[in-house]
Amino acid sequence: MTRIILLVLALGTFSFGDEGEDSPLGKFSWRQIGPAIMGGRITDIAVCEKKPQLFYVAAASGGVWKTVNYGTTWTPVFDRYGTSSIGDIALGQANPDLVWIGTGEANARNSVTHGDGVYKSIDGGKSFQNMGLEETRFIGRVLIDPKNPETVYVAALGNIYVPSEHRGLYRTRDGGKSWKKILYIDENVGIVDLAMDPTDAETLFATAYFVRRDGFSSSGTPSRFDEKAGLYRSRNGGDDWERLTDGLPTGGIGRGGVDVYRKNPKIVYAILETKASTRGKSRAYLGIQGEDEERGVRITEVLGGSAAEKGGIRTDDVILAFGGKEIRSLRNLVDEIRRRKVGEKVGVTVLRDGKKIVLKVTLGKRNGELFWDQVSLSGMDVNEGGVFRSDDAGDTWTHLSTINPRPFYYSQIRIDPRNADRVYVLGTRLNVSSDGGRRFRTDGARGVHVDHHALWINPRDPDRLLLGCDGGVNISYDRGRNWEHLNNLPIGQYYSIGVDMREPYRVYGGLQDNGTWGGPSRTREPYITNEHWTFVTGGDGFFCRVDPDDPDTLYCESQYGVAVRINRRTGARRNIRPKGRGLRFEWNTPLELSPLDSKRIYIGAQRLFESGDRGGRWKTVSPDLTATSKGSISAIGLSPVDGNVLWVGTNDGAVHVSLDRGKKWDECAVPGLPKLLWVTRVEPSHREAGTAWITVEGRRKNDLRPYVFVTRDFGKSWKSLTKGLSPEEPVYVIRQDRTNPDLLFLGTERTVYASLSGGKRWARLGDNLPVVPVHDLVIHPRDGELVAGTHGRSLWIADIRPLQQMSAALLFKRGHLFSPPDGVLWSSGKPRWFGGVKEFLGKNPSEGVDIWYYLGWDAEKVALEIRTGDGKLVRKLKAETGRGLQVSPWSLRRRRSRVSAGEYVVRLVVDGSVFERKIRVLPDPLFRTE
Repeated sequence: MTRIILLVLALGTFSFGDEGEDSPLGKFSWRQIGPAIMGGRITDIAVCEKKPQLFYVAAASGGVWKTVNYGTTWTPVFDRYGTSSIGDIALGQANPDLVWIGTGEANARNSVTHGDGVYKSIDGGKSFQNMGLEETRFIGRVLIDPKNPETVYVAALGNIYVPSEHRGLYRTRDGGKSWKKILYIDENVGIVDLAMDPTDAETLFATAYFVRRDGFSSSGTPSRFDEKAGLYRSRNGGDDWERLTDGLPTGGIGRGGVDVYRKNPKIVYAILETKASTRGKSRAYLGIQGEDEERGVRITEVLGGSAAEKGGIRTDDVILAFGGKEIRSLRNLVDEIRRRKVGEKVGVTVLRDGKKIVLKVTLGKRNGELFWDQVSLSGMDVNEGGVFRSDDAGDTWTHLSTINPRPFYYSQIRIDPRNADRVYVLGTRLNVSSDGGRRFRTDGARGVHVDHHALWINPRDPDRLLLGCDGGVNISYDRGRNWEHLNNLPIGQYYSIGVDMREPYRVYGGLQDNGTWGGPSRTREPYITNEHWTFVTGGDGFFCRVDPDDPDTLYCESQYGVAVRINRRTGARRNIRPKGRGLRFEWNTPLELSPLDSKRIYIGAQRLFESGDRGGRWKTVSPDLTATSKGSISAIGLSPVDGNVLWVGTNDGAVHVSLDRGKKWDECAVPGLPKLLWVTRVEPSHREAGTAWITVEGRRKNDLRPYVFVTRDFGKSWKSLTKGLSPEEPVYVIRQDRTNPDLLFLGTERTVYASLSGGKRWARLGDNLPVVPVHDLVIHPRDGELVAGTHGRSLWIADIRPLQQMSAALLFKRGHLFSPPDGVLWSSGKPRWFGGVKEFLGKNPSEGVDIWYYLGWDAEKVALEIRTGDGKLVRKLKAETGRGLQVSPWSLRRRRSRVSAGEYVVRLVVDGSVFERKIRVLPDPLFRTE
C-alpha cells in the first residue's frame, strides 16, 4: 500500500521541479546552431574611446555582447540576468570596467520585450548587479557623468501599454544605491533620449515622449502628441528643467532625439515628431533618390511601386526638366514636386544612354509615416517637425528639414565629432547631410540591411563608424562609403520554426525583419557555419511549415498573412494568401498543415480558411471568431487524432473548437483567464481528441502572469497548469511529446520549461540556455530533439530522448538504462581552407551517442560497457555513481579507430545488477543501401 501511495504522489509531482542536485532537467544541455548570417536588431553600441577595439553591443532581445578586437570575436556578458531586452549601454570612459545597462528596448514596436531596470558592472562585464528601477520597463538612454562616475542618469520611457508613474528621468549620485526622479511630466509622458554637454555635465537635454501601444500587434506608429512632450533643458544637473520652445514646434510633439556637438557644445541638433508631420497630408510624391549633376539630377534609386517606377524612370536617368521647367539641382526638383498635386500628370525629360526621353508621370501621394525617405523638405512650417539646430545651447532654434523617417521607431540624430555640418539621421535608410542638416542624401549605408537604430562615430577618426540596424552590426572605415557586416553574432529574432524529415533534418524559421531561412540541425563538417544557411523568402518572417512528405515544399508567411508556397529544389513560388475584402490578418498570421493530410492547410484572419490543394483554392470554414472588431486569429490547433477537430485562439482572448471541421463552432469559456488577452498557442493532444492545451499572454494589458490551461473534454472545462513557473513570465508556446503523453514543454519570456507530469509541475530544462524569449518549440518526430526558436538568440537544440522514456515508476528502481538512439558513422564533410576566426561556429552534437542511465540511490560500484552481440568488450565508458540521471558519451570508437556498422550491446552494472540495451550503429545515410 505504501508503494502505491508513493507512486501516486510521484505521478503528480514527477518533474523534479526543484532544480537541485537531484533534478534530471539540469543535466540536459542545449547547443546553438545559429544562424548568425542575418543578424538581428541592435539598439545601442558603447565604445571605449581610448581603445576603440573594445566595445559593447546591445541586442534588442539578445542581451549584451562584448568584443575586445573590433568584432573579430564576441563574448555574451548578460546571459544569466532578468531579461535579454536591452535599451541602452553606458561605458565609463575614464574607467571602461564600469558598465551600465538599461533594460527594455525603447523602440515601441509590436515585438518589443520589457526590461527589469538598470544593471551595473564594475569588472568589465564579468558580473552585473541590478541597481533598481525595475518598474521603468523600457529605457531609452543611460548617461554617466564623465567627471563623477557615481552620478548616472536614466531616461525611462516607462510601460508603453498603460499609464505609469514610473516614467521620467532618474538620477543617482551614489552609484545606484538610491535614485531620485528629477524630471517627471505625467503618467503618460516618459523620457526617451538624453544628451549631455561634453564640457559641462550639468547641462542636459532630454526629449519627452507620449507613447501607447494597444492590445494588438500592428506595426504602425504608437505615438501620441502632447503639449508637454518635446525638448527640455537643465543647467544644474537635472535639479531644474525648462521646456525649449523658441523656434521649435508649438503644437503637440511625439518622439524626439537630441545630440550635442563635441567641439562646440553651443551647437545642438534635435529631431522632433509632430502631429502635423504624421497626419498624412496629400503631398505629391515621386519616389526617387538623387544627386546633383553638372546639369540636372541623376537618379540613384527608384522606390518600387512609386510614381517614378510606374512612369518609367530608371536608376541612372538624369532628370533635365520637370513639367517643362529646367532642373538645375536636387533642391530645385524637390521644390517643383512640392508645387504639384497628387494625381497630376507631369512630363519629365530624362537623359538616358545619351538620348533625351520624355516620360509621362502621374504623381503619387506621400504619407506621413515614411518607410522610404525621399529628400529633405526645408523651408516649411516648424510644426511639420523634422531636424532643428541651435547655435546658442538651446535658447533658439532653426528649422532645417522635415526629414523624419518613421519617428516612433528611430528618432536618432548624430553629429560628426569634428564637423558640425555633417549630420546623420537614422531611419529606414542612413540619411547624411553635409550642409548642416538642410539637405540629406539617403545612401549613407549602401549594401547594409535597413532600419538603423545606433551609430557611433569615432571622435578621433570620424571616418570610422559603427552602425547598428535590424540586421546586426556594421563597420565602415571610410566614412560610410563601404561597410563590413559583422555576421558572427547569433542574435536572430525567431517568431516561428519548422523542421523537415531529411537526415540530418533541416530547421526553417521566420525572423523579425530578416525573412525566412533554413539550415541543418547538424553537419558532416566540424561546425555549422553561415555558409550552411540559405535564404528562403523575405519580409518579416513568421510561420514556416514543411511538407512532411516532400521536404522541398515549404509554406512561409510574412506580415499580415502574405503566404507563399515554395519549391526549394526548383525555386518556384506561388502566392497563396486568401483573397477577400475586410480580412483582418494578424501581423504574425498562423498557418498550419493538417497532421493527417499534408495537402490540407489552414490560415486565419478573423475567420478560418481551409485549402485542400496546398493553397490553390480556399474556403471559409468559420464565422468571425474574434471577440472584438480589431481581433484576428493568432493560433490554430489541428488534432493529430481526429481531422475533424479544429481549435482556434485569437489575439483578443477568444478560444473556439469545432468537432466537424468547421461546420459548427463552440466558444470555450476558460475560468481564470482575464478577457482580451493574447492566445499564443493551441496544442491538441497526440493521444486524445478532446484534450488540448493553450498558452496565453497579457503583456499588452500590463499582465505578465503565465497562463497555461488544459481541457480534456473539448473545451467544456479547463484547468490551470502553472505550478513551478515564475509569477511574472509570459508564456508563448506549449508542445506535447508524441511518444510520452505526460511530457510537455513550454517556451516563455525567459527560457524553456519541461514537465513530466502532464503540466502539473514545471522546471527549467537545461542550465546553459541564455535568458531569452522562446517564441516557438518543435519536437522532431524522428530524432527526439527539441528545437527552440528564440526571439533574440537564434536556434538551439536539446536531445530529449531520455525524457521521452521517463516514467514515475523508475524513481524506485535501483538502476535504469535508457534505450540509446542509433549511432551514425557520419562521413567527414567538405574540407575547409584557412579563414581566420571571424565567423560564427554553430555546435554539432558530440561525435557518437550519449548513453543515459538512472540510479535510484548512490551506488558503490557502477560499470558501463559497450560489447559486441557475442559479448566481446568494445569499450569501457566512464560511469558516475551518484543518485539521479547520468550520461556518458560513446564516440563510436574502439580505442582510436571507429567501430564498424552493426549491432552492439550497452551493459550497465549497478552493484551487481545488470541492465542491457541493444544499440545499432549505422553507416552515413549517403552510403546506405537499405
